[in-house]
Formats: sequence, structure tokens, C-alpha cells
Amino acid sequence: MNTQLPPDFSVVDWAEYSTVGITYQVARYVFERERELLHVSFTGNYGYGAAGNGDADFMDAMYRAAVEVVDPDGLILDFSDFNYEWGDRLGKVLNLPDSWAQVERQPFAIVLGQGCEQGLRSLLLEDLLWSESELGWVFHCVSDALEYVKDVMRERALAEKLECEANRTARAQAFWELLGPEVGPEQCNHSGCHRRRVKSSVLCRVHHYERFRHEACPFK
Repeated sequence: MNTQLPPDFSVVDWAEYSTVGITYQVARYVFERERELLHVSFTGNYGYGAAGNGDADFMDAMYRAAVEVVDPDGLILDFSDFNYEWGDRLGKVLNLPDSWAQVERQPFAIVLGQGCEQGLRSLLLEDLLWSESELGWVFHCVSDALEYVKDVMRERALAEKLECEANRTARAQAFWELLGPEVGPEQCNHSGCHRRRVKSSVLCRVHHYERFRHEACPFK
């Protein structure tokens, strides 16, 4: 079987579609569990106005593909070495990943450089209608952006831990209530226990809980 494509095809050269350079780096941190922070750096020149539409489409598609694959817990978009004056389609690149849309404080930051600060600030404030007070996630230094995103990641990790603990406690309480009272009249079958058994078990409430949940009963 011939697996060769005809000579009509050629390898895709992305530079034919956009001259913007994109690099990806991942850092791993342990906040309750291992978490990943994705750093996406854009370099080069953005076309002026509508001439930059192809650049915006390219940037958006390429960085969101990385987000889809890496599924990061934090994200930094770095425009330190990027040149941009105007072009509103770049706004879609600044939209958060869909999975974070409902999060109150997102683990997301952007870094501005001299070649794009004026244009990007105009885009954020005048086209995307952010207020200056809402741009706490916009930085001029990568290290500041990194510390900000890491702080938010820590907050989210703690919130997840507390939610997990609350859910575990709720499940334990529900199981304990389900066991009902120790009706007996037989004693618990656990060695040395003089409590009466619960209904449908040969164990008392405490020892039935511990046997089936494999943990010390918090309701003794």
C-alpha cells in the first residue's frame, strides 16, 4: 500500500501564517498535591489593526492547544518581548481558559513589555472595558507575575483541601446517622465491647462505622 502523499503537499511552515514566536515552559510546585504553572511567551511583531488578525488567530490557537494538553493550574502570558500597537482581535488571546470562567480569583497573569504596554493597556481598558482597579493581574516583571499566580494557586489548593475535608465530614456524618441507634439486645461482636449492636449488624454503632469506613470513629 502506498503511504506517500503526492507532491502537491508540503510541510506546514507556520511562519507563512504568522511571524509571532511562541515558546512554552512548565514549572511544577507542590501545594497539597503537584500542580503545574504554564508560562507562554510571545515574541515578535503583531500586524497593525486588521493586518494582525492572522497573528491573533495563530496566537490564540497555539496557546490554547498548550492549555488543553497541559491542563495547568496556573497560567502566565508573557508579552515582554512583543511589539503591538493596535488590533482588537488580540483581545481574544487575553480571555481566560473556559474552565476558570467562574473562578473568583483566577491563577492567571500577563506581563507587558515596552513594545506593547501602551497598546495592550488601551485594548484592556477601552476595548475590553476593564477598569484600572481590576488589572491586578497585569505586571511588568515576570517574577512579580509568578509570585502572584503562585499565591492564587496556594489559595485554590487550600480551598480545595477545606472543601474535601468538609465533604468527607458530611459523608461520615451521613453514614453515622444511617446506622441508627444500638437496639440490641445482643452485645457488639467486637472483642471486649459491651455496647449493643445496631440493627442489621452484629456490631455496635462505633465498631460498625470503623470496620466499613476503615478509620477511627469521630463520633464516639
